[in-house]
Amino acid sequence: MTETIKELRPVARKPHRCDWCGGIIEKGEQYVRHTLKYENEPPYDWCSHKDCDEIVGVLDMSQVCADSDGISADDFEEIVYDAYLFLIETKELQPMRDLHEKVKYVLEHKDELKQ
Repeated sequence: MTETIKELRPVARKPHRCDWCGGIIEKGEQYVRHTLKYENEPPYDWCSHKDCDEIVGVLDMSQVCADSDGISADDFEEIVYDAYLFLIETKELQPMRDLHEKVKYVLEHKDELKQ
């Protein structure tokens, strides 16, 4: 089981890669940094865009992945993709989006998921 040791919301002094979507966290952008510990392994940092961190809760990913050892980046991508497809299926053709843009789109339309 993964334990959260601390959570910070610093401003990036250099570019980082989001551990959820793989996109770039730009210098000057506020992001989320969790220090995590998994069983007997040494602690490690998990960095993510603020909206990627938020969507984990919005889409209740911890419940979806409750039977596993946590939410993997692949789980994250699949869950976001499924929510994105659900939201756009009745809308006109959407532009190509990378995973982080899909996260933003789903967050903007999250109320539609509850219907």
